[in-house]
Amino acid sequence: MKNIILTILLILISIPSANAKRIYVKNDATGSANGTSWNDAYLNLRTALQSSLLGDEIWVAKGVYKPTSSVDRKISFDIPAGVRLIGGFEGHEDHNFDISLRIIRENETTLSGEIGNLLSTEDNSYHVLTTFSSYDQTIIDGFTIRDGKGIIGSGYNNGIPNSYGAGCYNYGRGAGNISNPQFINCYFTNNHSFQGGAVFNDAQYGGVASPTFINCVFHKNYASYGAGICSHATSGRSSPSFEFCTFSENSANVHGGGLYLASGSNSRSTFLISNSLFNENYANLEGDDIFNLSGVIDLKYVGFDAPDNSDLNFNGTLLSIHTYFNSNFIFVNPNNGDFNLQCNSDGISQGTYSSVSQDIAGRTRFGLPDLGAYDYDSQYNYYLNNEIIAESDINLMGTDFIEISSKISNSNITYLKGQRAIFLNPGFLIAPQPDSTSVFRAEIVNGCL
Repeated sequence: MKNIILTILLILISIPSANAKRIYVKNDATGSANGTSWNDAYLNLRTALQSSLLGDEIWVAKGVYKPTSSVDRKISFDIPAGVRLIGGFEGHEDHNFDISLRIIRENETTLSGEIGNLLSTEDNSYHVLTTFSSYDQTIIDGFTIRDGKGIIGSGYNNGIPNSYGAGCYNYGRGAGNISNPQFINCYFTNNHSFQGGAVFNDAQYGGVASPTFINCVFHKNYASYGAGICSHATSGRSSPSFEFCTFSENSANVHGGGLYLASGSNSRSTFLISNSLFNENYANLEGDDIFNLSGVIDLKYVGFDAPDNSDLNFNGTLLSIHTYFNSNFIFVNPNNGDFNLQCNSDGISQGTYSSVSQDIAGRTRFGLPDLGAYDYDSQYNYYLNNEIIAESDINLMGTDFIEISSKISNSNITYLKGQRAIFLNPGFLIAPQPDSTSVFRAEIVNGCL
């Protein structure tokens, strides 16, 4: 009977309320600040979170939001269970706006722990955000999460060590606790802590913590263990999953520049990683990309810049399908957060089909996807003087040449694959056919001109 009652209670608390509401946050709104519209949006995100309930959705307009206007480092954005927190809005979209149309990078919505002296990180928030016993319906989508700073010896707050999880602490610790939030289209950067620079995942002592990360970037986070993510599951269960994620330039003083997985007796721990890439991560001792102390690492279509698995330390189990080593990932502008792959980069079309139809930039994935959070539209478009050219006028000569005929020879021509553009300006008329003066022919080197 007790088990039946417990099951009923779990079902009841997992059903969103019929009174679920939309809440708006915009830090320069000028209305009544009650969260009912963009004009009347809350100015403070923590106020919106504190007023939200299971099933509510919070839309947050572009801008920078901090956990507190004070210098209390223990204050964080605490995400209530079952709430959908959505960023990347311009701040005037109508109620029926399709969130798949957001332009997240242009409308950057930042959750920052930089609450004190801008010239120092030593007074930043211990955790930018926390998720406690969160259901699968708990979603954080479209945010830059940055500038958290955990410090060893700084004690605990609500049972959470202040030195773990500077970007986010996911709390599923203890028997009966389950915390499986989803992070989608998020960019974690410049978070520092002892364990779990960007994220600490806690499934210890009988707990369950299995967050999902989709289209996420982990860039320049720092820790002693697990600069990107550190996951512990002593006597607990944990299966964090990563799909279409980019790990770049994360640095660990000890182990696990990208990821650190620790398990223990009577526990089950697995990292599920697919369609993702690891580039220039570093660990002072072992595991530049991944350090697996005692769990299972399951890799499917994952790329590494390392020449072999030397950047992966596996004291546990490795399962691997279509893993690429010695990859040369060439990003457009990583220091400015642009992890689009350039056209001559490895990782293009090296993924496998997935139900994740869009990338972090909102572009639709066609055909075989690229590795990492960003993908290009694989459809071809051709333009002559800014007018599209019919494909019948195009001759793609293998992968080495483009030839365009039946056109005026002094025109500007653009060959465009998604965002990979090749511009053929007047003067590229070379080796015309004997009977024609209207053939453009240009050589493509490694997919670029």
